Amino acid sequence: MIFITILFATAAVASTDVDVNRTEAQATAGEAAGSATGPVKLSLDYKSDVVRGLRGGTDSRATFLGALNVGVDVDLGRVLDAKGLTASAQGLALHGAAPGERIGDLQGTDNISATRSVRLYQAWLQQNLFQERLSLLAGLHDLSTEFNVTESAGVFMNSSFGITPELARSGKAGPSYWPNTALGARARGQPTEALSLSMAVYNGVPGDPAHPESTTLALRERDGVMAITELSYSPDFGGLPGKLAAGAWGYDRKNAELFAVNEEGLPLESHSVGLYMMFDQKLYAPTARSPLGLSGFLRLGWADATTDSIEYGIQSGLSYTGLIPRREQDQLGLGIAVARAGEHFRAANAARGIDTALLESTLELTYRLRVASWLYVQPDVQWVTNPGLNEAAADAIVGAGRIGLTF
Repeated sequence: MIFITILFATAAVASTDVDVNRTEAQATAGEAAGSATGPVKLSLDYKSDVVRGLRGGTDSRATFLGALNVGVDVDLGRVLDAKGLTASAQGLALHGAAPGERIGDLQGTDNISATRSVRLYQAWLQQNLFQERLSLLAGLHDLSTEFNVTESAGVFMNSSFGITPELARSGKAGPSYWPNTALGARARGQPTEALSLSMAVYNGVPGDPAHPESTTLALRERDGVMAITELSYSPDFGGLPGKLAAGAWGYDRKNAELFAVNEEGLPLESHSVGLYMMFDQKLYAPTARSPLGLSGFLRLGWADATTDSIEYGIQSGLSYTGLIPRREQDQLGLGIAVARAGEHFRAANAARGIDTALLESTLELTYRLRVASWLYVQPDVQWVTNPGLNEAAADAIVGAGRIGLTF
């Protein structure tokens, strides 16, 4: 019922003649005026979601959750006369229950689901040099804001369209990404407009796994480091922008293997490592450099199955901006995300009498309706097969809705 109500509300708003283009232009002009008068920029982003299993899952009750992000960016080049130096800080306030506990899926039907908390999310300094050909950053940083990113997938609500599932579940507690971030340092070189190479190192265990609601600013020797690098090429194909990228990541501290043991029956240990590649391309635009039109993406990820439960992750989809006349800011998205269980993980479960499915896949259809420059409404539906890699679980159909506010 909740999902149907959101759909009707969306349809009602869509029938209203809203001059979104003028509002966006005014917002852009306002931001430009703000940057011209002061070096400090404040931002606020709030998302409120409702998620309900329409079929399957472990509990059909609706789940309500929300995420508030408050940020400040400072151009220290203007404050301290230090050209190219900027600072950024963001805080989170997260509330509500976890939809995954009622849906039973592994990849995450809602990308703002997290432990209830109020925490520091990011706080870093960045220095750009040589006409921004070189960028250095240090501090509390979310790697998924720069690495493993497909911009065309930004409209989707499923977590696997943000960061690939094998990377998200790597190491002892995952990498430094939303909302559990770690201290780190990143260097990015851009010798040409189209080519860039980024490298970063982070504390190997973000936050405190025993207290997932808190942010930890410590560098503990026992945590080791996580390193990631990405080579990106962004050419124009027929006048349409695109991106080809490949990356590699790994941890210097070893993890217990999932299945193999030594002569004493203790788990062997290996490094958690992985690779990924992606293709993100504008496929159609009414005019060159227009934000309207059709985009598509394909991303593949791999992790060493001896230590990681997910060996492969695949995400692909299409998004269209401005499909409906006079709704130029609206976005329609159709995508599929697949997580493949590793053989060692399946073998370990089989030894305990647990039948594990090879794949969990999610097909998502979503529509983000821009009501104003600062407000959107987004109905969403997802079909999940083998939720939680559980062969005995029925497929789940999930209805969701999001209201987003940005200032």
